[in-house]
Amino acid sequence: MEMRFQDLNFAVSIIEKQFRRNRNRSISATFHSLRRNSKLSFFGDWLLLGVIIKTIHQLGIYPSRNSILYAMNMSPELSKLPKREKTLLLEQLLKPSPVAMKQTKIASG
Repeated sequence: MEMRFQDLNFAVSIIEKQFRRNRNRSISATFHSLRRNSKLSFFGDWLLLGVIIKTIHQLGIYPSRNSILYAMNMSPELSKLPKREKTLLLEQLLKPSPVAMKQTKIASG
């Protein structure tokens, strides 16, 4: 019997491919396509949304609050959260990762 581990490297490669092809791609469409993928069914909605935001931050794309909220409302898991918790989660997602910030500083001089 072969043991398999699930990781998010598959999702990261899909996200990078989609956003390199179209920088204006919708976060909610990306989230929806990952959510339907059977290879990623083990992971929760919050984790998938976090990986999407982190990956596009690394690509130098910073989404608006409304686009993230729209994707959160598409999730049955995240849409039921109280407004206060959604706001706190949104603030965490909007913080750029240290890697993305370092790349921006290097690029800007």
